[in-house]
Amino acid sequence: MSADTSRPATAEPVPVRARAERVPAWSRGGRVQLRLRAEGDRVRALMVRALRGLRWYLRELTGEAEYDRYCERHRRHHPLAPVPTPREYQRIRAQHHERHPQSRCC
Repeated sequence: MSADTSRPATAEPVPVRARAERVPAWSRGGRVQLRLRAEGDRVRALMVRALRGLRWYLRELTGEAEYDRYCERHRRHHPLAPVPTPREYQRIRAQHHERHPQSRCC
């Protein structure tokens, strides 16, 4: 009935993400703090990713991303011409659609 005393009970490794902040090994509870910080980073990363996806979706839905793509193309092909404002862009786009109608549902 001899107990194995070669390893203390708290010596089990705790899975840690690479981006976690290091805590000195000698501090009591340091491993738990390290794990919690890593989990917090993971949750934060998931939230940032979700918000970026939501932002992308809303920009595509409202047409703001289309205006940005138009501005980039306009600057590349016409570097000396002024870039139209969003209101001017909407007017140009509406005029184009009136002149070139397409028969489609959407």
